[in-house]
Amino acid sequence: MVGKSVAGDFYVHRNCIDGLEDELRNLYEVSRLILTPVQKDQWNLVKINLRKKRVSFLHYPQFDLKGHPELKQSISINLSVSPPTVRVIKGGWQILHRKELFVDKDYKYYLKFVELTKKEEELGLLNKNTLFKGKKFGTIMGRKMVWEEWLRFNRVTIKDHKVVKTANNP
Repeated sequence: MVGKSVAGDFYVHRNCIDGLEDELRNLYEVSRLILTPVQKDQWNLVKINLRKKRVSFLHYPQFDLKGHPELKQSISINLSVSPPTVRVIKGGWQILHRKELFVDKDYKYYLKFVELTKKEEELGLLNKNTLFKGKKFGTIMGRKMVWEEWLRFNRVTIKDHKVVKTANNP
């Protein structure tokens, strides 16, 4: 199955909704009915938490263009209460990693995403157990400012989907 599971949340790209398991698909369908017509077009990833009965429609406008796109907006629907609640949150500080996990192998940029992740793994940039700023890196790597500091610390830049080692000056 296509998608990425993180701490009870399941993430998948909108182009891969058809591949969701029935329970996830049902929660998605019910939540989508609550969105306004405009909101129905303002997302490209969906985050589903079966246990909490929450679905978030996430908008990463540069998903295909940037190696680590920033979250612009999250429309979160809580189906565990009646009536369901809707919360819109503006982003800007959260980024994505391992984008190939959100899409299927037929996705136009799948191989580009795989190559970026492979290079980052080779350089040790995605090691979740590394301590950075006194915390396990895996718990903070999705924060844009932490990721940028991590890249500077490792003397790496990422432009689009290309990883480049930089000069020895930090």
